[in-house]
Amino acid sequence: MEFLSGIVNNYTKDNEFIWDEIKIPITYESDWKLASKIMVDLVSKETKTQAEKARKDLKHVQEKYYLSKREVEPAVFTRLTDNWIDLSVRYVTDVRERRIVNAKLSKQILEKFEKSKNITIASATVNIVGFPEVKVKGR
Repeated sequence: MEFLSGIVNNYTKDNEFIWDEIKIPITYESDWKLASKIMVDLVSKETKTQAEKARKDLKHVQEKYYLSKREVEPAVFTRLTDNWIDLSVRYVTDVRERRIVNAKLSKQILEKFEKSKNITIASATVNIVGFPEVKVKGR
């Protein structure tokens, strides 16, 4: 009987952190620079302690496996699409707290974006704002 047929990754073997990401699409009319700043500022503040711990853990892992230096500071990556600007903020977090931290950061980012009149989240949905008048003729 074959129990495992693929590779098993143990993220906590050498450290207690993992990189996570939140991706938010915004409209081309939005102030993408402000949106990026809001994202990186919020995430930096919320993950500061974990980033410091990850920096120490990563140093040990780099020495053990001869890995190149990796940054643990939050970073925003920008990608242009046909319909919107994708902003992705990457950060380190505790492996066992990933969903909780992601949810907390997502709410904080949304709240800040809602307060800004210059940032609009994009969507692939279509809003129908009106219909032409329909006249039905009798038989």
